[in-house]
Amino acid sequence: MFSSRRKTLLLQRARTLVEAQASCGGVDTASTPISLGFPLSPFPDSPRASNDKGMDRVVKSSISKINPQALPLNNQSADPLPLEVSGQIKAILELAIRSPSGDNCQPWRFSVTKSSLEIGIDHALAQHTFNNRHHASLISLGMLVESIALVSPELGLYAQVQWLAAEFINLDRKSPWVRITFANASLAANQSAWITAIQSRSTQRGEFSATGVVLSHPKFNFMKQCDSPLVSASVLSGEQARSTATLIEFICKSEQYVFSNPSALRDLFHWVRFSKHETQTSQDGMPWRSLGLRRTEALLFKALKRFPVLQNVFSPMVKIVIASQTRRKVGRAGGIALLSVKTATPEAVFEAGRVAMRQWLQLEQLGLAVQPISAASICVFDVASGAAPASMPAAYKTLYRNGLGTLMDAFCLNAGETPIWMYRFGQLATKPTQETPRRTLASFLIGR
Repeated sequence: MFSSRRKTLLLQRARTLVEAQASCGGVDTASTPISLGFPLSPFPDSPRASNDKGMDRVVKSSISKINPQALPLNNQSADPLPLEVSGQIKAILELAIRSPSGDNCQPWRFSVTKSSLEIGIDHALAQHTFNNRHHASLISLGMLVESIALVSPELGLYAQVQWLAAEFINLDRKSPWVRITFANASLAANQSAWITAIQSRSTQRGEFSATGVVLSHPKFNFMKQCDSPLVSASVLSGEQARSTATLIEFICKSEQYVFSNPSALRDLFHWVRFSKHETQTSQDGMPWRSLGLRRTEALLFKALKRFPVLQNVFSPMVKIVIASQTRRKVGRAGGIALLSVKTATPEAVFEAGRVAMRQWLQLEQLGLAVQPISAASICVFDVASGAAPASMPAAYKTLYRNGLGTLMDAFCLNAGETPIWMYRFGQLATKPTQETPRRTLASFLIGR
C-alpha cells in the first residue's frame, strides 16, 4: 500500500510527534477551538429575515514588488512613539481587518493603547468543527498579525510582535495571544506596495488558469523559500498536480467530508448569507455569490439550511456536485502550494498563518487569485497531532491518516514536517466572485 519512502517518513513522523509530546510533559500543545474546556452549543439559525423575495418564494414553494521579506518576530528596538500616533495605528488596523478568517467569521479582538496592541480571539465566533484546539483561529491570527507587520512601515511605524505562550496555555477566553508594540520607523521605500495588495485581496472561488504561472521564474522563488524556522513551504505546478491522481482524489474526498458531516455543514451554513439584508446586517460571513454557486445550487443550499432534515436526502447529490466542482477547479489551477510546520505547537501554527498571508499578498501583487483548500490540510494536521474531534467518523480519520502520506509524497516533504495549510492559485478565468463584507473597526475593540 505504501512506498518504502513513505513508510520511512511516516515512522519518522510518528517518532517526532511522540518526542514532541514527551518534551511537553506528555501534553499535546498543538492548537484550535473545540477543546475549550466548556461545551460547544450548536449554532442557532440566523434570526435575521431574508429579503431575497425571489429565493424565498422558490424555497417556500418546494419546501460565503514588493518586498517579500518577512518582518521577524524579534524586531530591533526603536524610538518610543509620540502620543499622536494612535491615528496611524487605527489606519493599520483598518487595513489588517481585511485579512481572511475561517468562513469570514472575523474573530479577532483588539485592546489598543497609544503605542501597543493586544490581540485575542472571540471563541464564541470561532467555534467550528474545523477549529480544533484553535488551529483555524491561530492561522487567522497569524494572517492578521502579518498584515499589521507588513503595512506598518508603509505608514511610518515598526511593529514588534510578541507571542504570548503563557496566555495561550491558560486558555482564558479573554486573554490576548499576541502583543504588538509600535515604534517610529522610516517610511518604506516601496510606499503602499503591501497596502495595495491587502486592499485588493479576496478569496476567489471561481476557476483559475495557468496563464502567467511559470514556477521556474525567479518571481515565484518566494513560494519555495520560508524565513520562519518553524514553517516550510512547497509548491506544485498545475500540471504536476493534475498528474498526481491520488492528490486530486484526496482533495475531492476532503471537500465531500464537509457536506457529509452534519456538524460541519451546520457550522458552514451558519456563516452563509442568502440575502443582501443578511449580509448588510451582519457584515460578516459569506454571501452566497462569493461561494461561486449557481442560483439553483444556492437555492438547494438555502433549503438545506432551513430544513436540516433534507440533508440526508440530498447528501449524495451534493457530494457528487462538490466532487465535480473540486476536480474542475483544482485541476485547472495554475499551482497548488502547501505549508507545513516542523513542530506541533500553537506558535508554529500561528507562524504558518503569517507565512500564508505573506505568500497570498505576494501572489496578489503578481495579479493572481488564491483560494484556501483547508479541509484537505488542516484535518491532516488535526489527525496527525491527535487533535481530531471525537465526532470525526473512523472512515475519515483513516482518510486523513493516509492523506498525510499522500501530501508528503506529492510535495516531497521531509520527516517531521506536518501539513497545516494548502491553497490553489492562478489567473482568474471567470468573473470575480462577490467580495466578503467586513465589520467596522469599532466592533473589534474590547469593551465595544
